[in-house]
Amino acid sequence: MNRPFKTALAAAGLAASLVGQAASSEPARPAVPDRAPDGSSYYPDRARRQEINGDVLLRCRAVGEAALADCRAVYEWPLAYAFADFALRMVADHPDLRPVESMVEADGQILVPINFAMADYPRTSFHFLPGASARIVFRTDGAPVGDLKVCLEAKDCKVAAFTWAARPGWRALAALVRPAQGFEGFNRLDCATDPRGGLVDCEVKGEQSPAKLALMLKVAATFRAPVGPETPASRKVLLFFDWGTIGRVVPALDAAEPAPPKAPG
Repeated sequence: MNRPFKTALAAAGLAASLVGQAASSEPARPAVPDRAPDGSSYYPDRARRQEINGDVLLRCRAVGEAALADCRAVYEWPLAYAFADFALRMVADHPDLRPVESMVEADGQILVPINFAMADYPRTSFHFLPGASARIVFRTDGAPVGDLKVCLEAKDCKVAAFTWAARPGWRALAALVRPAQGFEGFNRLDCATDPRGGLVDCEVKGEQSPAKLALMLKVAATFRAPVGPETPASRKVLLFFDWGTIGRVVPALDAAEPAPPKAPG
């Protein structure tokens, strides 16, 4: 049976899967043209038949504020399903599609994550680096969030995507998490914010070790959330650490860096 599916970021469902969107206190900016491309044209046939989800990370050159050029795939998972080929074709057909907020370096190089997902199989975002999928939880009544699970189950809290007020570039972030090679599992930091948006009083979810905790807190110190109308106690910012994906992405980014010029003999 052919199940429905979606391709996120540069096809149907783009706006819901961006690398950070608007803060909870401000309206989301448009992320796509009036007509997004049909995702059914960009899902690999074999992956669709086998109901396989996939992730691709493209490295492109940002052209102005609304276009991509010179894209190439630096990461693809799982392999052997041609996800990267379809992602590149999709961006080539629609070069004006790009994230609302993404990691652009001074030389114009931008990382563009693309998620392929079967619609019947809910999945988490593509956490290729910590902070890539920015989420904030806030109480609608302004009271302290307290226990996050309880607050969400009681529907007293809402989860929203947002754009970081300050964050490291992707090269700096990859360097920060490079010591994580060999880490396994998944962790989440649930952090309060200080009046300037800094992440403080972070609680770790998931199995941890002293090395993991030290690295996560070091990373958290480099981010600053937007200051919204909520009181600091009425919101929590979530940072996700998918160690297996990070362990594959960072070497792929390193390998994609151009070799330094050779010194004259």
